[in-house]
Amino acid sequence: MKRKKLIYLLIAEALILILLRCMLHQSSDQVVSALIYPFSLFGNGLNALASGGTVGAGIAAAIWIGLSVLPAAVALRNRNRGMEIWERLALWFLTLTLAVGLYGMAAPARIWPRAAELGAEAETVLRFVLVSMICSTAILWVVLYLIRRFRSGGWSGLLRSAGILGCVICVFLTAAAAIAVSKFVLTIVETDQNEFEIAVDAAYNLPLTLLQYAIQIIPLLLDVAVILRGMDLLNEMRSGAEENVVPAAERLSRICCISLGLSAALPAGFNLIQVLLARSLSNVNVKAEFSLRGLTLIVLVLLLARLVIENKKLKDDNSLFI
Repeated sequence: MKRKKLIYLLIAEALILILLRCMLHQSSDQVVSALIYPFSLFGNGLNALASGGTVGAGIAAAIWIGLSVLPAAVALRNRNRGMEIWERLALWFLTLTLAVGLYGMAAPARIWPRAAELGAEAETVLRFVLVSMICSTAILWVVLYLIRRFRSGGWSGLLRSAGILGCVICVFLTAAAAIAVSKFVLTIVETDQNEFEIAVDAAYNLPLTLLQYAIQIIPLLLDVAVILRGMDLLNEMRSGAEENVVPAAERLSRICCISLGLSAALPAGFNLIQVLLARSLSNVNVKAEFSLRGLTLIVLVLLLARLVIENKKLKDDNSLFI
């Protein structure tokens, strides 16, 4: 995917998530219902078919069995085509979870008898659990598939897989940043007007609150920028234009250094400012922490960029002796 299209996609994703989070913030049940609505609709359709007589029950059973055995069919078809045994086992496990999940979507009371007694809310919760079970099993198979591709793929295949993985990471990081932004918006909107005015007049609570959310959001956005620069480097390596590889690696190294510096400086600065302004604050029980996972990711990417640069310099030095 081209860089500009990916950026537009990430912006659209962030706006949609912020809008949905703000619209559905009043009740977590509404969020759960919205997430599983397509699955609930499918389950209700199967239930309606099964209740429509012999023909309808046969069609519902055929749809249920057909969708459930699709992963098993893929496992059997690729048995002798390089697919690892762990991938095939994951597909068989996915077949089992699909069979149980789709059956539970159509008839929740058959899976959990108490659902009929507790009402529609219990059925919603059960369907959410079933959807989570199916999705987690599908993710397991995707992870095993990616592991095989990384282990056995050629150079071009590895670069292509790394590019796809970079897009996925960008999507997840953007979602995390959008959720943090929506929490900040909801905090401002839901604050009582009188309490808001008191906080502004009496202390530095509001600026520190803004800074606290900025500390959560800025590192995530910098991580996205790092991944985008890394994908630029991968594209240059795939194109075969060696003269553009080192400049791309230098840009990646630069953004990594900026990200590391800001990610470490923001929490340290916030904690120091909070201590210095403690007399003017109504609450000093707010802390900003380092994201060790994010810092580790950036360090690894920085090392990769430096290895690319030093490897190119070593090749150039060796060519002088030939």
